[in-house]
Amino acid sequence: MTGLPLRCKPTTARSTDTVSSADRLLTIVGRGRRSLGGGSRIINRHAYYHDGWTAAALQLGHELTDLGSGFLRLIHTGGATIFRDAVVGVDDIATYQMVGDKLVTDRLLRQAGVPRLSCQIHSATSRALLSELGRDGWKQVIKPVADTGGGQGVTVSPGSRRLALRAIMEASAYGTQIMSEDHQPGRVCRALVFDGEVIDTVVRDPAQVIGDGESSVAELVKLENQRRMALGDRSTGFIETGTDFLAAVSRQEQRRSDIPLHDQLVTVSGRSNSGSELESRRLTLGAPAKAIASLAAEAVGVRLAGVDLVLDDTGAVAAVLEVNTTPGLHWHSLVNGEPYDVFVEVMRRVAAQ
Repeated sequence: MTGLPLRCKPTTARSTDTVSSADRLLTIVGRGRRSLGGGSRIINRHAYYHDGWTAAALQLGHELTDLGSGFLRLIHTGGATIFRDAVVGVDDIATYQMVGDKLVTDRLLRQAGVPRLSCQIHSATSRALLSELGRDGWKQVIKPVADTGGGQGVTVSPGSRRLALRAIMEASAYGTQIMSEDHQPGRVCRALVFDGEVIDTVVRDPAQVIGDGESSVAELVKLENQRRMALGDRSTGFIETGTDFLAAVSRQEQRRSDIPLHDQLVTVSGRSNSGSELESRRLTLGAPAKAIASLAAEAVGVRLAGVDLVLDDTGAVAAVLEVNTTPGLHWHSLVNGEPYDVFVEVMRRVAAQ
């Protein structure tokens, strides 16, 4: 198959366009992240996954050995496979590392004809970067180029120069290069692909809070995070109150200190993975959308993948956003409605290989 033009283009800046010291900028970045409250709080799901895999093995009648430190070994006719939390040992470490590089992944997806969004790579210390972003009205998605996951350092459509600068600061904390990508409106869904077949799909809407007529937006987020914390390892994660939060609230002409009306819905993130079990629900994809998700996984050589798609109003795929090599399997069971028995289905397929 012939390669397509690479639309995710690196931009270079002359030495006069860069600040005097990247180290100095990254120091400012770290200080900025702390002042924004942008640090991530991680849910410990070791027990959740351990219990899920153990129950699946028992139901399927397979031998599963606990090796310690969270590692489980499944003995099956094809040999043995290691499980640890959401990591299933069907893909090699080199593939994991390669897919973590957004530039390489983007190139492979485009060469396979997978629909992608236009994007550019920038030096995080380029003074010309803000001008580039401002030409499109600050509507892009700003993200680190590599070595992150779970939406870390991502801001959707900052909407202003001030928030774009903060978004650059947050993304820069994860590396010296950042990506700006066109923002495509639509429903974001995660298709779970195993050996080229879509086995489940969930729609993941950004986090929302509901006004009570008394609490500010920031206070409502705090209350929602407390609710999620009480769920323990059955929580999808916490709402961060960094730049993406500020941008999402600003798009609704709100501020963090504003008090929404009673029962008023306020979207408090642009990231699809910020929602809880209340905003996530299973979806049946049409055959064309399934084919694109399968093609995306095949293009990067991944057997078990979480493919993030943007669907338009007709259900057609507008773009493939990401291919994830260690997809959070909990997203398919922590949903609003009937959960998918993801542990049983994945283990059944692994054992049949």
